[in-house]
Amino acid sequence: MVEIARVLAPGGVFVCYDPRFITPLEMVKKFLRRNDTLFTKDHKSFRVDEYRELIGSSGLEVTEVRTVDTLGPLVATGLDYLKVGRLGVGPQIARVLAAADRLIEGSRGESPFGLMLVGRAVKSRAPEQRS
Repeated sequence: MVEIARVLAPGGVFVCYDPRFITPLEMVKKFLRRNDTLFTKDHKSFRVDEYRELIGSSGLEVTEVRTVDTLGPLVATGLDYLKVGRLGVGPQIARVLAAADRLIEGSRGESPFGLMLVGRAVKSRAPEQRS
């Protein structure tokens, strides 16, 4: 995060999207990924407060952290394991899942059951003071 903050232009906006830590799902993910070399021990999900702190500790001003995507990531992951993508219906399924998540999230665009975290931070326009 520090490197992102360093290279971001003053006034620049950083937007991030990462998995949310939900205890029962972490156990399931660990079991499903046990033989998958794409997921190392460093692959991490975050709690809301942990995510806010991670972004903020870089020196960026955190303007938003919220939970989103209640169904989409979970269903899409299950369909990936079933190799449904080979049927050529991925875009259609993605549109349906995104619409379902928007319906659940409502006008605020947030779900207490969201599986993903969205963060937004801004780099200060003032030049950094060095001592």
